[in-house]
Amino acid sequence: MSLDASTAQVLSALVKSVSAGLAGNWVATPVPERLAILAREEIIRFVRETFPAAAIEKEDAPTLRRVAVRVYTPRDCHRVETWGVPCEAPPKGTAPDALSGYSWILLAHQCADEGDCPRLAQWEACLRAHELKRLEHCVRERLALSLWMGTHAPGGCPSCQPVPQDR
Repeated sequence: MSLDASTAQVLSALVKSVSAGLAGNWVATPVPERLAILAREEIIRFVRETFPAAAIEKEDAPTLRRVAVRVYTPRDCHRVETWGVPCEAPPKGTAPDALSGYSWILLAHQCADEGDCPRLAQWEACLRAHELKRLEHCVRERLALSLWMGTHAPGGCPSCQPVPQDR
């Protein structure tokens, strides 16, 4: 995604916004779902402010722990998945689907403990094992966000290539 700000600045703003929204009126929504939803909504808000002409499509998986948004700008198309990961080890066989390898993935995690979370490290190891690369990482208090991108597509994501311009 073409950004005027660096990914570190974007993640820092996301952490601040998600942190503020976590304490909201959520009734019984588990923390991982809240993280995924809040992060996706903040990405949408950021895109609308930065690219007012962008078209945005929301996508939901069977669980709200994994939601996505597809952003179409005049120059680019990108799919951003937001994963709200629980403070537990990933289930055996957890793997991004084929499209995830070509997407951006925003991993959102709130640890029950202070300091580095070994369970988050296991989730990150799972993404690395499936050839995704961590581009940026931001931690504030117990909230961690990291931005990942597929590395095995030559030239990048086929659906993220620049839109051909009329000649």
